[in-house]
Amino acid sequence: MDVPWLCATQGLRDISLSTNSTRQPGLYAALNRLFDDLIDPDIEPLEKETASVSFLALVHRCLGRDRSRRPAIVPRLARAADFIRENCTRSLSLKDICGEAGLSASHLIRAFKAAYGLTPHAYQLNCRIEFCRSRLRAGHPIAEVAFAAGFSDQAHFQRTFKRFVAATPGQYRAPSS
Repeated sequence: MDVPWLCATQGLRDISLSTNSTRQPGLYAALNRLFDDLIDPDIEPLEKETASVSFLALVHRCLGRDRSRRPAIVPRLARAADFIRENCTRSLSLKDICGEAGLSASHLIRAFKAAYGLTPHAYQLNCRIEFCRSRLRAGHPIAEVAFAAGFSDQAHFQRTFKRFVAATPGQYRAPSS
């Protein structure tokens, strides 16, 4: 385990992670999901960061170390949401969003999900898809829309669009009969 990297994602100087085993199947399953996300080349960096921070927050909760029981800070979350929406076509990092909101990564993810029902990355994807829908309806070519929305390639765009809209971009763009 790369402890310095994990500490950096949490903004910590030191963290006491030992190699002791756990008997919590949920924690083990979450670690496996994190590993799968981190090695998946189709997953964007913001989603990987979000998964890492969420996993560490789960570890802290499971170990009874969660000290962030502060109430959600709505204006800061609104700033984060506005920032994501205005920059949805860019490759954003958690550091960018946290800097805009003035919140730590773990607090931002937890409070954002509580307030909006989505992680910051899922919210960004939703904003990107809305951007794409309007561009496709305006008649822009699919490849151009994928590039303008910040997708790494057209296949990734197709998969993501279909997951959100339940239709391919070509089907969505086709005029209704």
